[in-house]
This record gives sequence, C-alpha cells and structure tokens, in this order.
Amino acid sequence: MPWGTAVRQHLAVLVGRRWVFVGVAVLLAAVTAAVLTLRSGPSPACAAPPTGNTVHRGKATFYDSGVRAATVRS
Repeated sequence: MPWGTAVRQHLAVLVGRRWVFVGVAVLLAAVTAAVLTLRSGPSPACAAPPTGNTVHRGKATFYDSGVRAATVRS
C-alpha cells in the first residue's frame, strides 16, 4: 500500500471521528442547558420587573424568592 493511500485513509477516519466528537459535544451542551433551565424553576430572574399591583418595599434577598434552602447536616 503506497504511503499516500494510507495517509488518506487515516485522515478519513480522523475526520469521521471529529464529527462524532462534535456531535457528542453539542448533545452534552444541549442536555446541560436543559438541566440548568429546568432547575431554575418558574421564579423570575433577578432583573425581572415586579408583576401585578403589589407595592414592594425594602431590600430583596435570595430568601424572598420563596426558594427553601437545603438543610445542611454536619
């Protein structure tokens, strides 16, 4: 087998594998984005304007969002 043919075959295998790696990376990114989106829940982002006619006074903190903190056991 001449050297040129062997090199072309190896390059073809590497190019084929590159597409597999790119596909796996895209799939992993999509799954990560979906998990992070679903974990955030229905609470609005920090910069979201208040909704409704309720007047808000005072300083907003993480604890005002209604999310219960996890209990830490030592």
